[in-house]
Amino acid sequence: MALVDWTEKAGLRQQLQPADAEGHETEWILELSGGLIHSLSAELESLYGSDSSRDSELRLELPDGWRLFWKERSAGEGTLLFVAHPELEQWVGTLALEPEFARGVISRLRGLKAHESFSLRSLGTRGSQWSIAALSNFNLIFTRSSI
Repeated sequence: MALVDWTEKAGLRQQLQPADAEGHETEWILELSGGLIHSLSAELESLYGSDSSRDSELRLELPDGWRLFWKERSAGEGTLLFVAHPELEQWVGTLALEPEFARGVISRLRGLKAHESFSLRSLGTRGSQWSIAALSNFNLIFTRSSI
C-alpha cells in the first residue's frame, strides 16, 4: 500500500459536513493547492494505471485524524464511497473506484482552475457512464485553492 502523509502539509484545507435529519449525505470537502492536486493526480495515476507491479491501495493521511483510502474496484461493480467515524476525532473514507471512473477523477482534478470544484457524485450522476453504488454514504468534493 502506498502512503501519502499530508498531516502537516501547507496548501490543504478540509471540511466535513455530516449527514443531517433531512437526508443530506455527509460531504467531505478537500481544498487543495495546485501543487497538491498535481501530486494527488500522479499518485492516482500510479494506483489506477496499467502497471501490474503497482500498489493496490493508496492511503492518504490528512490533518486532524482524517484518512482516505483509495482502492480499485472491478469494472461493472460501480464506484463505492463510504465514510466511517470510528472514534470521536477520526474520520475514515474509502473510495473504491472503477478504473474508468478513476481516470475521470484524475482528468477533472488536472483540469481544475483556481476556486473551481467538482464532486465525485457529479461524475456518477444519472445518465453518466459511471455509477455510484447505492450503499455509498458520502460525497467527496475537490476544490482548487488560489495557491
